[in-house]
Amino acid sequence: MENPSIVLNSRLPDQSWGRLHRPGWRWARAAFVRALPAVLLTATLAAVCALLACLGPGYLESVSRNADNSAYALIAGAIRSGHFEEIETVIRFWGLPYAVALTSLILHVGAYPAIALISVVSILASAGLAAVLWSRRVAAYFVVTNYTFLQFGVFGGAESLFLALLLFSLWVARRGHWGWAAIVAAAATTVRPLGCLALLAYGVTLLHQRRYKSALAATLGGSAVLILYCVPLYIHFGDPLANFHGYQATNWNHGWPITFPFGGIIANFRTRANIHGPIMLGAKVAYVAAHVTLLAGALGSRERRTRLFLRPQEGMFVCLYSAFMFLYNAPEWALSIYPRLLLAVFPMLLDVYRVRLPRSRVLVAALAFLAVFFTCGTSFGLGPLLAILGLAKLFHP
Repeated sequence: MENPSIVLNSRLPDQSWGRLHRPGWRWARAAFVRALPAVLLTATLAAVCALLACLGPGYLESVSRNADNSAYALIAGAIRSGHFEEIETVIRFWGLPYAVALTSLILHVGAYPAIALISVVSILASAGLAAVLWSRRVAAYFVVTNYTFLQFGVFGGAESLFLALLLFSLWVARRGHWGWAAIVAAAATTVRPLGCLALLAYGVTLLHQRRYKSALAATLGGSAVLILYCVPLYIHFGDPLANFHGYQATNWNHGWPITFPFGGIIANFRTRANIHGPIMLGAKVAYVAAHVTLLAGALGSRERRTRLFLRPQEGMFVCLYSAFMFLYNAPEWALSIYPRLLLAVFPMLLDVYRVRLPRSRVLVAALAFLAVFFTCGTSFGLGPLLAILGLAKLFHP
């Protein structure tokens, strides 16, 4: 058994990839083979969800209605035109709108097709990266056990792009390129602000290992991206922290983003704000319970704790991110958005229990169908029975 303190201070390259530590095309081929099953699984489920959208309002119409896509499309249009008069309150981060504006410009498509394209490519990349970073089994369960992975990947939203950038940053960090890892993590922060916890995890890990040059490179790289992001906000709105102040005014009741443990979750449970129906309420509570159980089990066992901190930057990120989720001060959102917030740390928690994950393909298939039903239900109100009838109609016209 490895001593956790030895793991935390280790400067040796990560040997857990085995065959993936190969130069040139041999390494790329091994990574591709490892990622392919998870990518194909994700692509199949995404295609099913898109086909089922034909039974509802239509695919692009579902994209336009999902989450905050209309707001992101408005911001992307303002970025392309240079006219920001229609944006009264700056709440949502602009990382996704920048990507949408660039994609629209290059491909000559509208904002909603660009959002859909970015989201689908992002979840395919996330599934493949999860397989390369951990294992095929972990990636498969990651894809099918959290319906928001499909919901925001197929019908758009910032979570899919954030997740792809975050996992790519973790991959770069494993390769030892800390400056580039911080740059990618900072880019993820411009999409969803919790990416800053990855930057903090990198800094704490490198300082603990006394790798001061790498810590400096990571600090400079991450800071450069964040400063460049804040400059347009200052130019157009006179406030480089406009996003933070927007969240503070609307989501945090003019307070701070954290409160006492589970305070925001309990308040959201009582009010049922932004939670539709008892089934969805039960699902969200189940994700909270699963998160707490998996994390407690990981930290409570020496063997699991050693595995969690085998890559110390990832273990540190899981702890920091989980603590924020438990302390999040959003009485109307802390529980309702819990499953999508959990996406960022869920594969790392699953990896801790990798040996206990069932190898049953039947179970994976059953969970995949449940994920599709939840995705369709939350995206365009399609119930499970109608989804089954729709599948039968599509494949047996």
